Amino acid sequence: MKKFFTLAIVIIKDIHNNWERIFNLLFNILILNCYLMKVSNYVVSKKIKDGYILFSTISKTIIKVNEEFYKEWINIKNSPLREITNENLKFLKENYFVIEDNVVEEDIIDYVMNKDRLDQVIFSSYIAFSTLCNFSCVYCYEEGQTERKHVMDIETINETLKWYESRIIENNYKEMRITLFGGEPLIHKELIKIFIEGIHVIAKKYDCVLSLAIVTNGYLLDNDIIDFLNKYNLVEIQITLDGLEEKHDQRRPLRNGGRTFHKIIENVINAKKFNGRFLFRVSFDRNNSNDVKELLNYISKLKISNEYQVYLAPIHNTTSQECMHCSFCNTNGYDEATDIIKQYKELYSYMKYLGLSIPKYYTNGPCMVVSNDTVLIDPYGDIYKCVEMISLKETCVGNVKDKNYNQTYYSFVGLPSYYKCIKNKCKYVCLCGGGCLMANYLKCKKIKGINCEYEYFKELIPFFLEENYDE
Repeated sequence: MKKFFTLAIVIIKDIHNNWERIFNLLFNILILNCYLMKVSNYVVSKKIKDGYILFSTISKTIIKVNEEFYKEWINIKNSPLREITNENLKFLKENYFVIEDNVVEEDIIDYVMNKDRLDQVIFSSYIAFSTLCNFSCVYCYEEGQTERKHVMDIETINETLKWYESRIIENNYKEMRITLFGGEPLIHKELIKIFIEGIHVIAKKYDCVLSLAIVTNGYLLDNDIIDFLNKYNLVEIQITLDGLEEKHDQRRPLRNGGRTFHKIIENVINAKKFNGRFLFRVSFDRNNSNDVKELLNYISKLKISNEYQVYLAPIHNTTSQECMHCSFCNTNGYDEATDIIKQYKELYSYMKYLGLSIPKYYTNGPCMVVSNDTVLIDPYGDIYKCVEMISLKETCVGNVKDKNYNQTYYSFVGLPSYYKCIKNKCKYVCLCGGGCLMANYLKCKKIKGINCEYEYFKELIPFFLEENYDE
């Protein structure tokens, strides 16, 4: 009752104001007394020149508010509402900026994350017809695999198509996205055509919308294969670039030592029939950090007719290199998170200066390992929960010939490690999901576990909010 009398006094003092405002205050009294509100623990705020940016890590919603609105929001449990209207309050509730006082917010997080990973709308997967590649990249995690020469045969393709059909039937998927992967997938253009024509028939049979993406080095990209994939809704082509010609060709040469940079760029510029988006992955480490800005400047001036986006990816250790003291990743990878964070800030700020789009916020998960049916299928039809797990047999979760996944699948998907993060009330858990499980595996040889990136989120979320909205 004390709260009610306090608010009533405020209304009496404001009786000279218009009736609409009085009605809003009365309504807010009713809301606050029936359902006391509190600020969500899962909101990041950033002070800017003319107010604040608020970011809900649950709903991924970003809003900009003035000083008065912010003060009412931050004190919503104890203050009368003047700036925050009824409509504002509804919006804040629906997007998890405020919650009812009696709600256990960790239960909301648990529900939202479980729904996202177990009840997916889009059936997303990767398929590798082989791990063969025409490049010899210095940091390749597939290099050194003894089974690298094996290529998926027609029998396995047919079994794979049956597997896709069974997943669509079982989970009633109405949208499916398949990413062509490798090795280098464009080595196997004929296999791609056989598989895509087959999966198109299945998708059409069950009224499932099919979209395609491809992760390629770009060297064999041509308009013939683009024309073919366009018929089946090719939406994204991802290509990695490591610097301008000299640096890129040192790090990503052909297997015979030949150059690659100019051929890739030529193929990108000539891909005029491609209707989707190019995604340029720009790798960086101590070996090429001084060259990345020149590359970003070069990309910003390219005459590309397609939509394109650039994202930055620090080189990290791999299963094939971490045991070798003098390997490229061990020698050139950043040892400290602070070094990577510094590079992120410097390079993304430069991208903004160049007019390139940058992320709205930092995220690194939850990864595909904990999601239902999100898998990679290798040349043998073996199924893995991460692209970097390919050929790591202890992580295999089944085969396309099997009716069900094996126990390893359920150890990944059932009771994910990020429950510890929820219990600890980490506000970034919805953006991280416990981090990369492969990174955890490289550290301690355990597939299950948490690779905490709290330091990254604490530094980079406010950075991106300011870079994007402080104008």
